[in-house]
Amino acid sequence: MASTSRAHAPRLHRLLIWFLASVLTLLFYWAVDFVVSDIGRIDGPQREDVRDEIGDAALRDELDSLQEQQADLQTQISNQEDIQRVLSRSTAELRSTMDQLIDLHRLDIEAGVTPTDERQQALAESQSLFIAKQVEFQLASEAIGKQSQEQRTVAARIQALDERRRDDDERVHEEFESRLSRHRLKLAAFKLTFVLPALALGAWLVFTRRKQLYAPIYYAWLIATFVVMTQVMWQYFPRAWFKYIAVGAGIAVVTLFLVQAVRMVARPRRDLLLRRYREAYGRHRCPVCTYQIVRGPLKHAVWTAKGPMRGSAASGDADETPYTCPSCGSGLYHECDSCGSVRHTLLPYCDSCGDEHAAAEA
Repeated sequence: MASTSRAHAPRLHRLLIWFLASVLTLLFYWAVDFVVSDIGRIDGPQREDVRDEIGDAALRDELDSLQEQQADLQTQISNQEDIQRVLSRSTAELRSTMDQLIDLHRLDIEAGVTPTDERQQALAESQSLFIAKQVEFQLASEAIGKQSQEQRTVAARIQALDERRRDDDERVHEEFESRLSRHRLKLAAFKLTFVLPALALGAWLVFTRRKQLYAPIYYAWLIATFVVMTQVMWQYFPRAWFKYIAVGAGIAVVTLFLVQAVRMVARPRRDLLLRRYREAYGRHRCPVCTYQIVRGPLKHAVWTAKGPMRGSAASGDADETPYTCPSCGSGLYHECDSCGSVRHTLLPYCDSCGDEHAAAEA
C-alpha cells in the first residue's frame, strides 16, 4: 500500500503555531530568568563589614572624638559670641543712662546746686555696672580667643588624621571591590551552572528532534535559554571578554548554519530533493542539470530562459516512451513496473496507478 506524506497545514494553523511558540518562548524565558534572578539574590559582601574587619578602628574613633570636640568648641564659641552681643547691647544702654546722669550732674554744678545723694549714688552705680559689663565683655573675648585656638589645634589634628583615614578607606575600598568581584564571579558560575545545561539540552533537542512534531517547543526552549545566557554573560563578564565571546559565538553559529546549508545543497534532504524534482518537472527541465526536456509536444519547441515559447510547441499526443536527459544522461521517464505506463523516474509515485518506488537520487 502506498504511504502518504504529511499534509501541508493551513495558513491559519501555521500562524497559530508560530504565535503559541512565541508565547511559549516568552514563558520559558520568564521561568529561567526567575531562577537566575533568585540566584542573584544571594547576599554579597557589605562595605561596613569589610571596614569593621580590616579598617583602623582606633583611627576612626579618634577622628570621631576630635570631630565631636570640634563641634563642641564651635558651640562654645557661638555661645560666647551670643553673650558678647547681649553685653554689647546692655553696655550701650548703660552708656546712654550714664551720659544722661553726667549731663544732669553738670547742669546742677553750673547752676550752683549741689547734686543730691541719690543722683550721685545712681551715677556711681551706673559707672560700676558699666565697668563690670566691660570686664565681662573682655572675658568673653578672651574665652573666644582661647576656644578658637583650641579649635584650630583640633582642626589641624583632624586634617593630619584625614590623610591616614583616606589611605585606610582606599585599602578598605580595594578589599571590598576584590570581594565583590569574587562574589560576582561566584554568582555568574552558579547562574551558568544552571543555564548552560539548560541551553545544551535545548540545542540537543533541536539538532536531534527538529524534524519531529513538537519541534517548536524545542526551539522555544533553546531561544529562551540562549537569551538568558547572553544576559548573564553581559552582566557579569568583563566587556573586553564579552566582545570576544560574542564574536566567537557568532562565528560558531554562522559556521554551523553555513555547514548545514552546504550539506543541504550537496546532500539535500529527501523532502527538499523531491520539491526540487517537482518544480523542475513542472518547468519541463531536467531536475539534475536543468536542461530542457524535449519530448512529446515540446520536442520541436523554441526554448527561452523562462521555458518553451508559447505557441512554438507542436500539437500532438504526449510522448509515452521512456526518456533520458541528453545533457547529463539521467533517466527522467521509464515504464512503470506495475501498469506499464511511462512514469516520472525521479518522483516516487506513478501518475497512472499510484505505485510507489524509491525515487532515484542524482
